[in-house]
Amino acid sequence: MLFRLAKLMFFRQLQTVPAIFSFISVFSICIPQCRIPLSNKGNRIWFCIFACSNFYFQDMKLFYRELGSFDGRTLMIIHGWLGMSSHWLNIGRFLADCGYHVIIPDLPNHGRSFHTDMFSYDSMARFLHDFLRKHSSDKPILIGHSMGGKIAMKMLDLFHGKYEKCIIVDILPKDYPELMRQGGIADTILKTPLSQFEYRKDLAAYLQKYVSDKGWLTLLLQNIETKSVTHNSDTTEANPDFDETKRRFNFAKRPLAETKRRCNFLKWRSNAIMLAENMPKVAGRVDLQPVDTPTLLIRGSKSEFTEAEDLNCFSEVFTNSRIVTMEDCSHWLFVDKPALFLKEVCTYLDSI
Repeated sequence: MLFRLAKLMFFRQLQTVPAIFSFISVFSICIPQCRIPLSNKGNRIWFCIFACSNFYFQDMKLFYRELGSFDGRTLMIIHGWLGMSSHWLNIGRFLADCGYHVIIPDLPNHGRSFHTDMFSYDSMARFLHDFLRKHSSDKPILIGHSMGGKIAMKMLDLFHGKYEKCIIVDILPKDYPELMRQGGIADTILKTPLSQFEYRKDLAAYLQKYVSDKGWLTLLLQNIETKSVTHNSDTTEANPDFDETKRRFNFAKRPLAETKRRCNFLKWRSNAIMLAENMPKVAGRVDLQPVDTPTLLIRGSKSEFTEAEDLNCFSEVFTNSRIVTMEDCSHWLFVDKPALFLKEVCTYLDSI
């Protein structure tokens, strides 16, 4: 039934090539989740179209930064939940100066990239893998922080042998129930009455009551955009004739010149509401098969995301891995100590 409907809409309603591929991409997300009988010739043709369609969809919608020489080893940096490529720009520039071909995307539903109404690690991993197939001629290197680290893990799991190395930044493939609790970061987003605020400082004062972690608070405020709207309005003024006799009979009003009033309103830059609603998936466990791709985990000693007692779940899956701990660093270790972070990254990448 799905394919009959797709064919009907494809031939009758879609007129342009970009529209065709945008339409196909919606269905292509479902392909990995389906069991499609390929014995039928028509189904085989449509499956091939669906499987290739993301290639075009990405170039039309995905915002990314590309740094360094195309001759260098390709390295993709995948940011975390509510992050964006600009957060990693300084790190990316340094690595580009070291000779790498660096790609930093704004993930779907983040920054300047397109929005969807769903989230899954499987679809995100396939999406980025298809993107890298076009932008890299060799085996790319992955660096993923937080949610981006889980996406990188899933890419290694789905596409064995397709990546040279991977660096996971302060995240494990386990679930994080504390992120899903009432009063947590996602719950705060869903309960914030954004339309009631006109200025960022007022919103910041409100959020400080519910978000104690400075890193999370900064991240939320960086995802806020201020928009200005100018309203035209006509005002009137009574005729300034205060003679009592004339006042009783003079009700005419003299219009003033048109005035303009500028109003601000705040909106989410990212698809924050959808991401918050899908926090059980974001913070949930990632199902992985054993991975033998060389992998480094860099963790912060003060981070609640990679506590020492949970590290076994990483080593059991990533059989060719190392773990490095950065002392006195939080979950945002690349911000806490960027020089030390880059030293650990470059040392690992330069190793055989």
